[in-house]
Amino acid sequence: MYRWVVLILWFGLWGCSETPDDPYNAYVAGDFGTAKRLLRPLAEVGDPKALTYLGAICQIEHEYTEAARFYLEAARQNYAPGQYNLGVMLHRGNGVPPNLIEAYGWLYLALEQGHDKAQDEIYNMTGELTPNQTMKAKAWVREQVKRF
Repeated sequence: MYRWVVLILWFGLWGCSETPDDPYNAYVAGDFGTAKRLLRPLAEVGDPKALTYLGAICQIEHEYTEAARFYLEAARQNYAPGQYNLGVMLHRGNGVPPNLIEAYGWLYLALEQGHDKAQDEIYNMTGELTPNQTMKAKAWVREQVKRF
């Protein structure tokens, strides 16, 4: 009997937490049109999570310049997922010109905030940076830290 009560409460609470106007549920469901419509007002007031999700949708839809713009806006607010996604785009040159120095910088800033995947991406680019580029990237990071 006790197990049934717990299960009923669990599923009842879980079902109540979802709302039809939740852009993040729409994103997860793959309803990108609804997600974009609901995320835009949040992004317009600078919400970094909304900006990052809009960037992800733009990237899925191959709108890379727009994705990079959203990620940059979130990254400048010191939002680790935005920093990570922008760093990956700059490292791999996905729709934007590759820039290893800035890629390393954004990834490093995300890593400093505990973004686990940033370490893997930094590791992947280790052999691509010259010692001079690494020095420039670290100087770039110091400048960004001053802005936050």
